[in-house]
Amino acid sequence: MCGIFGTISKSNKSFNKRAFCTMGVRNDSRGGDSCGVFIDGLVEYGVDKQKLFLNFFRDSLLLDTTTECQVALGHCRKASVGKVSLETAQPVVLYNEAGEVDYVLIHNGTIYNYKELAEKYIPDVTIDGLTDSQVMARIFYHKGYDALDEYNGGAVFIIHDYRINRSFIFKGESKKYTYSKDTEEERPLYFCWHNGRFCFSSIFETLYAFYYEETVYTLSSNNLFTIKGDKLKIVKEYPRANAYQSKPTQIVTTHYGAGPRVYDDYDDWYGY
Repeated sequence: MCGIFGTISKSNKSFNKRAFCTMGVRNDSRGGDSCGVFIDGLVEYGVDKQKLFLNFFRDSLLLDTTTECQVALGHCRKASVGKVSLETAQPVVLYNEAGEVDYVLIHNGTIYNYKELAEKYIPDVTIDGLTDSQVMARIFYHKGYDALDEYNGGAVFIIHDYRINRSFIFKGESKKYTYSKDTEEERPLYFCWHNGRFCFSSIFETLYAFYYEETVYTLSSNNLFTIKGDKLKIVKEYPRANAYQSKPTQIVTTHYGAGPRVYDDYDDWYGY
C-alpha cells in the first residue's frame, strides 16, 4: 500500500502548506520507503534519511517556496515492485521532447500483471527497471485508459494530463480471488471540496479534521472521473468483472463516530 494526498484546482489558489504537510506526515503510516511532491510542473523526492515525509518536508525547497498553485500532489511509497530509489519514487512524471511536463500520476496499490499489459499496449516502450506504477503511467499516456478494466491487483490513480489540462481520478474494486463471488474496494480514497479545490487523501481523518466545515466523501468505484468545475464527471465506466486482487487486501479505518458519505453529486459525462 501507499499513501496519496493533495489538492487540485482549475486556477491558482493559495497553498496551505500546513494542511498539505500534515496530510503527508499522516500518510507516512501507509508508506515508509520514499516520498515525493509535485507542484505545478516541479517535483522533489525523498529517500534514505528523507524517506519519511516527516523528515522530508522541512528541507523541501519546493514546499518552502510555493505560495500559490493549481496542482499539488504528494506520495508516500511502500515499495512492492522495483527497488527503492529516487528513480522509482513517486509522483511519476513524464516529459515531452522539449523537456516540459506532459503527464503526472500518483498510484496507491500494486499491479501484478503490468508486464503483460505493457506487452499488449506499449510493446515498443522499454520498461526495464520501471515499477508497475511507472509502466501504467506510460500505458495511459500512450494508449488511454482501457487497461483499467484489465489490471490485476489494486489501484487508486490520481492523474493530471498537461496535454489537455485535465485531471483524472480512479478507484478500483474487484474480486479478492478468482473464485470470489463478491467485489471489494482495492484501496481507499477520500476527498472534499474546499474553496474551489478538490482535496484528497488516502486517510479519512486528516481531511475530516482540516476541512471540518466540508463534507468528506469516498469515491464510487470503477469509474474514471474528471473534474469539471466543482463537480466530478464520469468519463467512462470500467466494470472490472474479470479482474481480481491476487493478494488479500484489508483496509481498516476508524472514524470515531464520523464517516465519509458516498459521493453522488456527479453527472454521467462520457468523453474528454
